[in-house]
Amino acid sequence: MLNAGMVSPTGTYLDLQFQASHICFLDTSGQISCQGINYYGVLSVPNDTYTSMAIGSSHSCAINSNADVVCWGDNSSGQSTPPTGQFQKVSVGSSHSCAIDLNGEATCWGRNNSYYGSPTSGQTNAPSGVFTSLALGQYSSCGLRDTGEVECWGYGYGCRTNPPQNILFSKIVGHGGTFCGIDHNGILQCWGNIPSWVKDGSGFSFAGS
Repeated sequence: MLNAGMVSPTGTYLDLQFQASHICFLDTSGQISCQGINYYGVLSVPNDTYTSMAIGSSHSCAINSNADVVCWGDNSSGQSTPPTGQFQKVSVGSSHSCAIDLNGEATCWGRNNSYYGSPTSGQTNAPSGVFTSLALGQYSSCGLRDTGEVECWGYGYGCRTNPPQNILFSKIVGHGGTFCGIDHNGILQCWGNIPSWVKDGSGFSFAGS
């Protein structure tokens, strides 16, 4: 049951995603509707027809029927100003966004923290090559290659840019400084910062820990 002030929508839906303060629905006609608290304009979805969406805590992006990326919400770091071009998938982090174009190449925009004096070491400096999906955190990004390998870039503290080696994955997710994936054997593997909710015996295995 939704909280008070939120109305259970009618219709048929393809996807739903939520954050702490809001929830968004993608219906079968390609419309996105959101409910909750309108911080940074996260409920103000541009009028368009969409095929997929990525809902963040303060900004969101979606792919429209023309394969363009459309974003809304907080744009203080340019995270809601996508590049032109045609894309098949989009992901959002805390203050940056990335998308995979029709050739499988990743492009990122928004906040970019360079490290160790290198201007190309930030979370928006995606490496070249083919990706099938992306997972974004706060200061780092990871991509799943078409080979099943994971490659990460950005801020590496806590091993967040050092995924398990010699392991092939089928799915990856990220949040903050933590990333996890399901390998080809169905085993859960994680890397990056160890969240406070991970307890001994939980079954979570962290690379480098």
